[in-house]
Amino acid sequence: MIRGTESLAARARLIAIEDRGTWQPASGEFLLRVEPAGELELSPGQEFAAIGNLSRIAPPANPGEYDWQTHFARESIFMRLSVAHWETVRPLTPANMNIFWRAKAHVRKALASGFAGEENRALAMALLLGDSSDVLEQAWADFRASGTAHHLSISGTHIAILTGFLLLIGRCAMLHPRTVLIVATVFAIGYASLARPSPPVVRSVLLCMALATSILLRRNTDPLQCLFVVVLLMLLYCPMDLTSPGFQLSFGAVAALMLFTRRVNAWFWSFENEHDRIARIIRPPRGIAAMWHWTARCLVQALSAGIVAYCVSLPLVAIHFRQVNPWAIPGSILLAPFVTTALIAGLLKIAVCSLFASAGELLAVPTEAATSAMRYMVGVLARLPGAEVGIGAVPQWLIALYCALIALPLVRPISRWRHRWIAPCAAVIVFSLGPLLPDSRGDQTRITFLSVGNGNCTVVECPGGEVIFIDCGAARQRDLFGRTIQPFLRERGLRKVDAVIITHSDSDHDLALPDIVSAYSPQVHRTLPLGKVLELAKGVEFEVLGPSASFSNDNDSSIVLRLQYAGRSILFTGDIEEDGIDALLRSGRHIASDVLIAPHHGSIEKNTGALLVAVRPSLIICSSSSRLSGTQQRFVNLVGSRYPLLRTGDCGAITVTIDARGALDVRGFRNQP
Repeated sequence: MIRGTESLAARARLIAIEDRGTWQPASGEFLLRVEPAGELELSPGQEFAAIGNLSRIAPPANPGEYDWQTHFARESIFMRLSVAHWETVRPLTPANMNIFWRAKAHVRKALASGFAGEENRALAMALLLGDSSDVLEQAWADFRASGTAHHLSISGTHIAILTGFLLLIGRCAMLHPRTVLIVATVFAIGYASLARPSPPVVRSVLLCMALATSILLRRNTDPLQCLFVVVLLMLLYCPMDLTSPGFQLSFGAVAALMLFTRRVNAWFWSFENEHDRIARIIRPPRGIAAMWHWTARCLVQALSAGIVAYCVSLPLVAIHFRQVNPWAIPGSILLAPFVTTALIAGLLKIAVCSLFASAGELLAVPTEAATSAMRYMVGVLARLPGAEVGIGAVPQWLIALYCALIALPLVRPISRWRHRWIAPCAAVIVFSLGPLLPDSRGDQTRITFLSVGNGNCTVVECPGGEVIFIDCGAARQRDLFGRTIQPFLRERGLRKVDAVIITHSDSDHDLALPDIVSAYSPQVHRTLPLGKVLELAKGVEFEVLGPSASFSNDNDSSIVLRLQYAGRSILFTGDIEEDGIDALLRSGRHIASDVLIAPHHGSIEKNTGALLVAVRPSLIICSSSSRLSGTQQRFVNLVGSRYPLLRTGDCGAITVTIDARGALDVRGFRNQP
């Protein structure tokens, strides 16, 4: 269960559905989302009745959006229940958690107590227990942008730090090594049980159990073989995990660390002066010199591990998330001390507060200090130049070449060459910095109408690489920029926005404008003189056709634009209604266009038929939701079979491409071949 400040999300099991006053037995798991959550409190195992909209989990509607349908299909969850208000959820049985769920709740209560800041509390919960919260939306965005998101998700590193801390305590207490190892293994199993389950957690615990068993039985075991056995067991249990980005990144990184870290570390130390190394062996350093050498060894080891993990994750991140993070290696090394401190302080807080609840505020101080420092560092890293670079689709030949260059040092004749790591270094540099080179869109203009419900958000990609938004709003959508616009720009490999034209100031047209301005600092046009021709990009013209009069209605005051390129035209009508349409028709301006963007999300007016006759479009595009209002349905009936009509609510994002010869191609994201 995920409890945010405004919403509640949980995984639930269906027992029955009420149909015409009668409860019918049903089965299966689904996602429950209540927004606003208000005073609603639900406990694991508690039965409840709810009134809401039960629907299939939808596939992504826009390029770059996360595919939640596939994500939950791996867990055999295909439905979601959306509840509009918490008062429509009625508990049927009292909270009666078993000992396992009580333990999980007790641990979370012990960790959450005493924090002064809500974000720091949520960071500690995510870092130690894997719990999500809508409070962390901006934090997650910064972690992703800086390439350090792995620190905020429970992984083998987290378990290694905590079990290593217990091993250190056992060694200081002079306990028998076998006893310490057994305690650490039991702790790892218990920790994984109480934390939110994920492939990295399961993999780490199984691997820890296998290695601990081999040590206790005094058997020689290859860690890499143990890893592959764990992979096989997990895939036998859930074969769909093989397609999961988290599964691939987790096992790929761990396997590479086992194979390459020692070799990369040895390569770094091969540049040490031979005489200094011999002198250190004959006469080991002491005092400050010994501390300096130990620090250098730790830094080189961390750098080697960071380079190996980055090299392996680079193509996977590029394929799945369409981005590279050049600052990921130094960022991960800089964050490591803060993450380690926060983990250990949080573990101690859980242990003490489980026994003495009154110590929550006191023990929250070091944990909060560590999470605050970590959050500050991540914010700085996320705002460095080139921290997050969108790269678009990665060619398969480039992935194959990259993998070949990375594996080149393993070839026997080359493995003895001192400079064998030049090829992998070149591959990483080209793969990481290549996207920073200037980009050109060829000789075509690409116009994408994003699917944002009853709102408007259009992205125009011009032949010279210019990117222009016509509106950037949505209806009833949280974080439009982070969930839809930014993933789209990353998917397309777009790293700038040159201009934004807002047809009128309603949230369904300008909701994401502050975020776009903050991220890209584009030109913003809210008012434009009638008849002006904007040439924001070479060869692409935007002619202002309205408003041609003053209106008291904001919708009728919408800017009307006619985009022209290579002899083709697209008419953008904003939200004009009857008076605005009438003024446009009486203006005497040339409004005939190949594509018409339906006014006011496809709502009908008395003079809509006259507008269609005047424009004579070859295609009508409507930016609306999949559920039609009465006026939208009448518009569909009016259009009938006379004009082809595409709706973003049905097709997802709709892309119109015009090449230099004037050829026009139209594709819907959800029905692409």
